[in-house]
Amino acid sequence: MVSPETFEGWEIGARFGAPTAVLDGWCATGARREHADRWAGGVVIGLTSGSTGRAKGVVQSEASLRYAGRSTIDAVGLRPGDPVAALVPLSSAAAVCFGLYLPLLLGGPILLLERWDPAAAVRLMAEHRARWTMCVPTMALQMGAAADRDGALTAMTAMTVGGGPMDAGALGRAERRLGTRILRVFGMSECLGHTTSLPSDDEGRRLGTDGIPFPGTVLRAVDEAGEPVPGGEIGRAQVRGPSLFTGYAQAGRAVPPDLTEDGFLPTGDLMEIHADGTVSVKGREKDIIIRGGRNVDVTEIESAIARHPEAQQVCVVPVPDEVLGERIAALLVTERRNLGLEEIQRHLAGEGLAKGKWPEYVFRVDALPQNQVGKLARREAAELAEELRKACVPSG
Repeated sequence: MVSPETFEGWEIGARFGAPTAVLDGWCATGARREHADRWAGGVVIGLTSGSTGRAKGVVQSEASLRYAGRSTIDAVGLRPGDPVAALVPLSSAAAVCFGLYLPLLLGGPILLLERWDPAAAVRLMAEHRARWTMCVPTMALQMGAAADRDGALTAMTAMTVGGGPMDAGALGRAERRLGTRILRVFGMSECLGHTTSLPSDDEGRRLGTDGIPFPGTVLRAVDEAGEPVPGGEIGRAQVRGPSLFTGYAQAGRAVPPDLTEDGFLPTGDLMEIHADGTVSVKGREKDIIIRGGRNVDVTEIESAIARHPEAQQVCVVPVPDEVLGERIAALLVTERRNLGLEEIQRHLAGEGLAKGKWPEYVFRVDALPQNQVGKLARREAAELAEELRKACVPSG
C-alpha cells in the first residue's frame, strides 16, 4: 500500500493496468497468472528486520495468519468491527498479519499513517477510537511522551508491544500517560505471535514478562546439547506451533527452515520459563543490539572501528535506554588518550557504515574483560560500559 504519488512513480499501472476502486479509499491492481505452487502454500512474503543489514523474505500461509490473528483477537478481547491501527511499516510479515489480516477478520476500520509521527498516531487513534494496535517498544514510549493529554487512548483495550528490549518502568509510565494497557509479547516473523500477556494480568506480569504461549504453540528453553533446562534457568529458545512459517523466499521458491527432529524452530533468543508458565526473553544468542526495534550486527560495527589505524582492540555492546531499548557503546583499547566518540563517528562515516549503527558512547579502557580461557567476556563488557555510561551522566 502506497500513496497515489508513489503508485504513479512506480508505474504500476503501465505494467498491470489501471487500478480499480475497492472498499472505501482503496485501489487494487494486478495480473492473474497460473503457476505451480512454488511457495508451498504461502500467501504472503514479508521481510524480517534484518540482523546483518540484509532482510530475509519470510513466506507465511493463510492458515498461519488466521491462527495468529484469531489468537490475538481472543487474548486481547477484541470484538467485530473494532478499529485497529496499523503503525508498523507493512513490509514485515508481522505487520501484514496484525495490521491488515487481523482487522479484516474483525471487519472493522484499519487506521494507517503515511509516515511515522508519534503525536499524529495518538491523535489518529483517539479520533477514531482505536481499540488495539501493535508496535515496537520505542514507538510506544514515543507516543506516551507525545500525547497532548493524559488518558488520550482510553477507548483502547490494549496496546501490544514487542520486538526489542523493554523496561517495565518506562512502559508503565507510557501506559499511564496514554490511558491504556500495554501487553508485552514475544514473537518473530518466522513464527507469528508466540506469546502474549493479557489485559486482565496485573502490571508486574504484563510489563515484567512476555506472557504465555498462544494455545497450540509450544516454547521451550534448551541447553547447548538441545536438552530442556530446568524451569527458572536461562536457555536457548525454541518454538513449535500453527504459525510456523512455510520457509524463506529464495530463488523464487520457499526454502524450508532448519527444524529440530521433533519440529521446533530455534529462534536465536535466550529465554527463561517461569513456574507460572510465563516467559521472559533475556537477549539474543548472537551478538545483536536491538536499537529502536532494529537489529544491529555487533561484528559489523566492531570490524569497521577496528579499521581505524589507532584502534588496538574494540568491543561493541548494548547499554539500556528507556526510549530506544538499547543504545550502542564501544569499549576501545588504544594508546591514544584523546581518541573518542567524534573521531570514531567520522571514521565510520568514511567507512560507509549507516549512521544508525554508529556507537553513541565510546569509552577508552586499558583492557577488555576476558573469561578464564582468555576469550572476550561480553556480558562483563556490557556491565562495564553501563558503569562508565552512568559515571559520565550528570546526577540530579
